[in-house]
Amino acid sequence: MCPAGYYCPTGTSSPNPCPPGTYRSSTGGTALGSCTTCPAGYYCKSFGGTATSGDCEAGYYCPAGSTVAKQNICPAGSRCPVRSGSAIACTDPNYQDQKGQSTCKTCGAGYFCTATTRTLCRPDQSPLSFYCPSNQWSKVDCPNGQVTDVIGAETSADCVSCPPGYYCPNDLSLSKTVECKAGFYCSGGAYKDDGTGSGTGACLDKHYCPSGTNEPIKCTPGRYCSGTGLQAPTGDCNAGYYCLAGSNTATPTDGVMGNTCPAGSYCVAGSSIFTQCPSGTFNANTGSTSAAACTVCTAGKKCLGRGLTAPESDCPAGYFCTQNPFTLKDCEEGHY
Repeated sequence: MCPAGYYCPTGTSSPNPCPPGTYRSSTGGTALGSCTTCPAGYYCKSFGGTATSGDCEAGYYCPAGSTVAKQNICPAGSRCPVRSGSAIACTDPNYQDQKGQSTCKTCGAGYFCTATTRTLCRPDQSPLSFYCPSNQWSKVDCPNGQVTDVIGAETSADCVSCPPGYYCPNDLSLSKTVECKAGFYCSGGAYKDDGTGSGTGACLDKHYCPSGTNEPIKCTPGRYCSGTGLQAPTGDCNAGYYCLAGSNTATPTDGVMGNTCPAGSYCVAGSSIFTQCPSGTFNANTGSTSAAACTVCTAGKKCLGRGLTAPESDCPAGYFCTQNPFTLKDCEEGHY
């Protein structure tokens, strides 16, 4: 009878051993095909083997028909425990950057990984803001309107609100923080430049917003700002009017944004307050546009004060009052 570990075709004078990578546990083998292929995860090193030689070693894998315990070294990105018939790929959140390992490593917080690499989280070297939580390979973007440069950022707590006057787009093609666009304001936590996101908006009526504005600027006294989304004041207040801060018209009349120039005064274009007519003059009309509207005091009348709408009174007894310039003089000796 052909012994275990061998096979004997017709006409055999001596048994043929099963080759390495195979074995035969029973007698009576008739052909090479009677030898059993060494199963995956094991090795069969001998001729005429009656059983497997042993387990595939940890850190290696042994496909069916293997002849040594270290048939194939486990590649990086995989693990090979004892009796591995093939390499087992490391999966998120694990990785392995070395060959010949039986287990995978955990990526861990503050790092991002692939199956074969582990890299420190470095948002400070990127126009993007992100953090690297534990138990996953991939980076996570900071919430909208937040930014970070923390090396090894681990959680969303490492992200902070975008500073006032800027928006934080988290766009690879742009800077991490971008100055707020003219015509808009960014009050903090902005992530868009068109006024549609939180923390930003089109500049308000009666205000203007140059680039980098963190809150709308009330229109400059003497100028007016009509409409929304202004980058600068619309223009000067009209002559004959004065414009207080926050006017949206060149001809205000409500007393809050400004008003018509009052009698006794004049207002050139761009006036933030009316200018009183000087001593020795008066002006009975409203809406005057220049100093020429201030009339020289009538001869024989007294105009000592500023901003008069009419002469104050007759020139007092014992004095005489001249015009252009106005003077109040003592009556000279020999006169009355």
